Amino acid sequence: MSSSPLVIGGTPVYRRLPESPPPPESFALDFAVQPASSQAGEDTVALFAATLLPGRYADIYGGRATGAVKIVAIDTRNGRVYQGQPERDDAVPLAVAMNAQPAPPRPGVARIEALETYFAVDLRRQLSLPPTAASYVVFLWLDEMTSAVRIVQLPGPEGALPPVLPSAGVTDEDFRFRRAEGTPPAAGVEIVLQQRSAAPEAIRIYGAAAPALLAAAPQPPATEYLTVMALDYRSRALDWWSYQVPEQARLAGELAFDFDLLTLLGGSGWLAATQPPRKAFVLASARGALSRVLTAEF
Repeated sequence: MSSSPLVIGGTPVYRRLPESPPPPESFALDFAVQPASSQAGEDTVALFAATLLPGRYADIYGGRATGAVKIVAIDTRNGRVYQGQPERDDAVPLAVAMNAQPAPPRPGVARIEALETYFAVDLRRQLSLPPTAASYVVFLWLDEMTSAVRIVQLPGPEGALPPVLPSAGVTDEDFRFRRAEGTPPAAGVEIVLQQRSAAPEAIRIYGAAAPALLAAAPQPPATEYLTVMALDYRSRALDWWSYQVPEQARLAGELAFDFDLLTLLGGSGWLAATQPPRKAFVLASARGALSRVLTAEF
């Protein structure tokens, strides 16, 4: 830390700042981080984001498009997920304010083609991260879009490792490490997801990590996790679950898995809508890699 560190406030800032990344040249989410001090004088990290969004996000979220962006941080030590959005504590819930099925513009009414937004937050405060030192996989997520991943070190004293909360009622049938008929091919260092069933009561997602992603020896700590996440379009709830990667999968260079989306990640209140459009945006992460977003509709 410098003798005069950057000071980041406790509420989000919604304008371009000197520390903000350049505006994206195409539709994208981007961010930069810097060591900072909170207004209370505590060491933290400031996150500065710049986005260029398709106009349809303005149709759906209006002036709340910035607040629709999820900031996600995965603890590299245990796969625990922390998430939040760049909104003030007293903001009206986005699920109430959004227009899930925007109508086409009336004849003669211009449509927004693109939307450029900026925000800056205290990462630790906005995501309620522990005050202890830890390394996180951090990215931005807005429905079908994600940013690049960055590994961010949060400062602080050494502390106990927060536990990963168990998912009540999850069985071996709900999540399996295995190669199955629906397992997709994966190349390079990618993680791939695909949906093979769309029955309202059972949405099975199949995934695989490319062998090259598993080739290198694991970094300390030796325990590694596969994290699956889903964001419900209508309720804006984000649910997740992390699993320890089997040692035999790393040794064999093959990590294949499948899970039931609604049982694993569809907790109480997760699916707020009973009428279409009902969809969830699904991601998987391991070793700092992130899959492309899978949109599961049902």
